Parts: sequence; C-alpha cells; structure tokens
Amino acid sequence: MRLDTLTIVDTRAGHRWSATHYGVNPTVDAAEEPVVALGLEADTASWMLSRASLAAGHMPAPSVVRVEEFVAAFQPLVGEHAAAGGGDASVGMTSESQPSLTRPGYDLIALSIHIRRPRLAAIDAVVLWTGRDVSPAITASLAEALAEQSRVPVVNAAPRLLDALAAATPRRPLVLVTSGHDGLNDPQHLQALAATTARGATVSIVGAASTREGRLNDALLHQLAESSGGPYTAMASPADAPLSAAHVTPHLVPTVRDATLSVTFDPAVVSRYRLVGYESRRLSRGDAGESCGIGASLGGGVTVLFEVRRVPERGQQSTALAEAVLSYRSPGGPSKSLRTPVIPGHGGMGLRRLSIVAAFAEKLRGSYWAREITYSQLREWVAGDGIDEPSLRRAIGQAELLDTRPDPLSGATPTSGNGQPLPILAPTPASPRPTSDP
Repeated sequence: MRLDTLTIVDTRAGHRWSATHYGVNPTVDAAEEPVVALGLEADTASWMLSRASLAAGHMPAPSVVRVEEFVAAFQPLVGEHAAAGGGDASVGMTSESQPSLTRPGYDLIALSIHIRRPRLAAIDAVVLWTGRDVSPAITASLAEALAEQSRVPVVNAAPRLLDALAAATPRRPLVLVTSGHDGLNDPQHLQALAATTARGATVSIVGAASTREGRLNDALLHQLAESSGGPYTAMASPADAPLSAAHVTPHLVPTVRDATLSVTFDPAVVSRYRLVGYESRRLSRGDAGESCGIGASLGGGVTVLFEVRRVPERGQQSTALAEAVLSYRSPGGPSKSLRTPVIPGHGGMGLRRLSIVAAFAEKLRGSYWAREITYSQLREWVAGDGIDEPSLRRAIGQAELLDTRPDPLSGATPTSGNGQPLPILAPTPASPRPTSDP
C-alpha cells in the first residue's frame, strides 16, 4: 500500500496563494511494503506562510501545510560538531524514539541526518535576485540579514533573471526572492536554472507575495526547489528576514548534494509504519539507493519522522527496527552511501518538541491521523514541557480561535481487520514537474 499524490491547486480566499496538495501518507503494512524512500529537503516555507496566514486572521489552506517543513523550521541545528554514525566525518545518522503523542500503541521514531556545516569563507559573495513585483523593503531586510549571518558580501544580481542565473557559480550562490508570478516558469528560465545547478551553483528560493495583489505561487516555487535541490523559505514582511536568512544560510555551501534516504523496516519487529510528511518527495525503489539528482543540497542536518507499531515482544527498545541508507555525493565528487541500523534510543526534549510541531502541522492540514488532537492539548503539551517557542504557542492559539472546519472524514474511513483506520490511497507517481502559473 502506497499513497496517491493528489494534485490540487488551492487558492482559498484570504491569501491568494496557489499551492499543491499531495495527499496524506497512509499507515503501511511492513510485511507488504517494507521499503520507503524519499528525497530529503530543508525547506521551511510552509511554516513561514502558515504562521503569516494565522497572524492575518486566516486558517492556512491545507495544501500550504507540509509537515516536514514545520519540522525543519524547529529542529535543532544538528551537524555543528562531528557527525556520528559513519566513515565520512562530515555525515552521519542517529535515531531516537518516544511514545507517539497522537496514536496509542505507536512510537515516534526520529531519524536525524547529521551534516557538518561547511565554512562560508568558501564563497566570495551571495548574489540576490529580486522579482519585479516584490517589495524593496523585503529585499533590503533580507540582504542585511544574509550579510550578517553569512559574514560574506551580499550583492544585487543583474535585473534579467537569465543573466543572474548565468553568473551564479559554486563560489557565488544565488538567492531568488520571488512571488513566482514574474516569469520564473518560462521555459528559458527553467532550462537556465537546470544548467546553473548542473555546474554546482546553489540556488535558494525565498517566496514573497507580490506587492500588487498579494499573490504567491507556492506550488511553482516548491517544485522548483525540488528540481534545483536548494532550500525554499518565505517572507511575509521585512520582520521575517532574520529567520528566513537563518533557514537559507547553512545551505549556501552544501556539504552533500542529491541526498536521498531509503529505510527498510524489518517485518519481524515492525508490523506497521507511517512516514510523517514528505508526501511530495516519495521515491520509487528505482530512484533510491543512488544519488540521482532528485534530493536536496544540504549544508546542515535534517530530521525525518516515522510512526511505528512494533510487533509485541519482538520489537523491543534494543532491537534494530530497520536499516537506513543515506545516498548522496560530495560537491564535485562521486556518489556515496551510509548505512546504519535504526536502533532508537530514548528521545529527549528535542524530539518532544518536534513531535508537537508535527502534530500541529497535521492538525492544520486536516490529516486523518491528527483528527482526535485538540488545540488545547497542543497548548498543554507546549506549556507542560516548558518549550520556549513563542511563535509556536502564538500560532496554536490563533488556530484554536480560527479553526471552525467540520471534520470531513467523520464516519467515512474504513478500518482494517485489526481495527486500525486505514484511508484508501493509490500508488505514488513521480513528483510533478513545475507547472504554469495558475
């Protein structure tokens, strides 16, 4: 059983953002399909857009909410020190677990990819290109924040996008500040973007709504980030600049490129599992196991979450639940892979925080698996654990006031023979190509 990529362009009133809904991952029988593979990413645009929508008094459209991007926005900065778990000193993997907050009988497993952050002195300058419909105040604030955090000069690119893409090099990474409604999806631009990344230049994308109508083509920008491998974040106002710059800066000089992850669960110890988020990044088995140009370029760590139901008396804490394979290549180097058994240790407060963030994201996007969670529970978990995340507390409170949606899945979902609810979803096709402006 695998999930369907459900392509829906969503332009709900309130924010004029077009986004693609990729469905929700199902719970999978490990004996039926033990392998799950995905292209890694370090995007955070979904969190930035969702919190801006809530602050403006609107529930974010479910299609804008991507769980893995909420997690990326709140995860600890792994990879600052020596990486763990492999022969390559710059890359490693570790795993930890805790009982699931949202699904009795399941554990939440966090598989953390540790990547040693490179020295930004390896670049000469950060090149900033701004779309014609983006506020100059957003560009100026982002340039200042990038210069402060990267400690390298930030220069403005040529006005023509083709010229900016042609000038980008590995030592001059390019940051595109765009609404997605400025011709970015012109075939010439798409070909130039592919050529730019092929020669090793990093292209990061910062989404910013157009000044005239407040439009943002999140669907296009998300897909372009998948194609280029660079990070995608967003800004709703100049005040977002420090946070957006913090999301982009670690990946200006990637330590690894084309990073993909394949996890093979052992049906003897795991009966069911679910990948939390990454609906748009699921890969076929043929695309996993080798660096194939469909994963992210990463200069910092990422964390992938799974919900796992262990086989009683077999899947104990000290037992390997799965084998994880990280495939990647060093910039300019050959493909590499790192294998490690998934033997989860006890998770600490970092995992507790990520579990709450993921549950909040699933609640916002109307996931079946989070329908029993209440906003008051989320608030209590944050307060009870002393989690110092004012933006998270504020967003949960705003959603609690705004969310008057009925439950669309009430009484409509069948259950399996053992009583576990299993939405019926079809197999996953390949990730969609960038489309024209809606």
